[in-house]
Amino acid sequence: PAAAATAAAAARAKAVHAKVELEDVEPLVTSARPPPPVGYAPEDIFYIDGVGWCDIYGREITQGKKASSKKPSHAAIGVEPRLAKPSSVKPPKMTAADQKAAWDSIPGI
Repeated sequence: PAAAATAAAAARAKAVHAKVELEDVEPLVTSARPPPPVGYAPEDIFYIDGVGWCDIYGREITQGKKASSKKPSHAAIGVEPRLAKPSSVKPPKMTAADQKAAWDSIPGI
């Protein structure tokens, strides 16, 4: 493959320098696109070279399986879930006079 690609690149360069039409020159990369996956509408999938078929959200589609939006569980990826800790910062206590002064300081209320 590398020798063929090098030969194709040399032929392409020669054609460019000779101002010859590139239609007669073998393309540099010849990759065959696999058939589209079954179960998707043609407008809902697209192909990216080097990745493969993707759904409308950009997720890779493996042959025979639909793309999953399910996130891996914590056990599957080997980490412990983070639990929310209660806040240790408490707001200062306000007297009724402080609350009234705060409301009165807001214009238009």
